[in-house]
Amino acid sequence: MVSYVKLIGLLALLSLGNCEKQKMEKLVGDDYIQFGIYSGNCSGKCQIFYLLTENEVFKDELYLFSVIDKKPYVGRYRVLSNELFENVKQLKANFPMEILEENKSVFGYPDAHDQGGIYLEYRKGESHKFWHIDPVKERVPEYLHSYLNQLDSAHSILNK
Repeated sequence: MVSYVKLIGLLALLSLGNCEKQKMEKLVGDDYIQFGIYSGNCSGKCQIFYLLTENEVFKDELYLFSVIDKKPYVGRYRVLSNELFENVKQLKANFPMEILEENKSVFGYPDAHDQGGIYLEYRKGESHKFWHIDPVKERVPEYLHSYLNQLDSAHSILNK
């Protein structure tokens, strides 16, 4: 009987996760970028993720990112103010399209020696990719440097 109850509980949790994913897809559609920073060697909220659409910016409040997962991150998002959106909306227009041609999804050694990592995700129609990026710029392609600076500024603006 106990195993049966555990199985029902597990199935309920799995379906809730699927509902969250469907809700997120309905909420933001198929055109967004998601970006965040993470650190494996910390306590508390060790990741901060944002999702940017054409009209809004959202902050993740689930905090369940794991670098071990080999799939795009799906969080639980809260819409932020239009003022904050106006301050970061240029990130979509400035997205480094060269990265879409890359065959790899990891640049440098993100969080290998407690320096943290940067998560970047791009979705537009059928094109859907994500990357883990080392914040040490010498370890990533030069065409990403300016955009990484913009992401850093966006984090400062959004995380006040």
